[in-house]
Amino acid sequence: ACAFSDVARGIDWAHTQGADVINMSLGGPPASVIEEAVGRAAVADIVVVAASGNDGVDSVAYPAAYPGVIAVGALDFNLDITDYSQYGADQDITAPGGDLFADLNGDTYPDGVLQETFCEVEPDVIEWAYCFFQGTSMASPHVAGVAALLRAEVPEANRVQIENALTGSALDRGAPGWDPVYGHGALQAGSALDYLTAPPQWPADAKLTVRDVTATSLVLEWPPAKDNQGIAEYRIFRDDEPIGTTGAGKRNLEVTGLEPDTEYRFSVRAIDKLDFQSVMLKTLATTAIGACTSPEFTDVDCGHLFWGDIAWLASR
Repeated sequence: ACAFSDVARGIDWAHTQGADVINMSLGGPPASVIEEAVGRAAVADIVVVAASGNDGVDSVAYPAAYPGVIAVGALDFNLDITDYSQYGADQDITAPGGDLFADLNGDTYPDGVLQETFCEVEPDVIEWAYCFFQGTSMASPHVAGVAALLRAEVPEANRVQIENALTGSALDRGAPGWDPVYGHGALQAGSALDYLTAPPQWPADAKLTVRDVTATSLVLEWPPAKDNQGIAEYRIFRDDEPIGTTGAGKRNLEVTGLEPDTEYRFSVRAIDKLDFQSVMLKTLATTAIGACTSPEFTDVDCGHLFWGDIAWLASR
């Protein structure tokens, strides 16, 4: 045990040392000095993870219950909540915490979390050794470790995006969706990375369409793309050359300066807030025939299939 002020100083120290993720395998009553330190870490874009507590009650311990902290409950081998894990309205996610009184996988060992540390290898004998443990203090580092993996793979992701990836990809347990026992569900490392790095997706029937075609201009339109991080912009291309961008809320672009009766190849790509890019929507479009009056003749309309050839002959 240590003083609340010591915990707060530890958070601030990790902050000043450049930590991207802080794990706190500890818990207890609320303390303003810790809440303030957690707030400073959140402002600094640090992912803060903490154990929900081991008293098995309907109330998440502090600092896990503070805003800006990911509260982690403990699961057994079957991904069921353990008897000791605390839960409640502030529960965010769950992860393996172990159960020393069970052997659900039948390997003759207790279902604890095996780790190397100072532990009691026999009564009154403490040594540096491998020992089995249980607790939300074992579950919390699983989540912090995956958060560190995500930050390493996508350094530009902020703490909210990291938390959304962890919770949005969790394996749903208990009642459908978020619930106070499992939070958003069981941690899934691979799925969290996939969630964070998934490119924007177009609807299955998405098309890049063309309207208001003239001899020198037209308007392109496309449907909204979807993305876990949110769409940042759309980039539009003509014959593979960029010709413009629009914000996430604007899904059309007027293209001007075109040549009459000319075919163009247009495409649009969605870009998310982490700069991951969708596949392109593509289309071909032909501008209208331009003004075609001729002083040599008036009896053939410019819409005639051979007007261009006739005009050329008439000019000779």
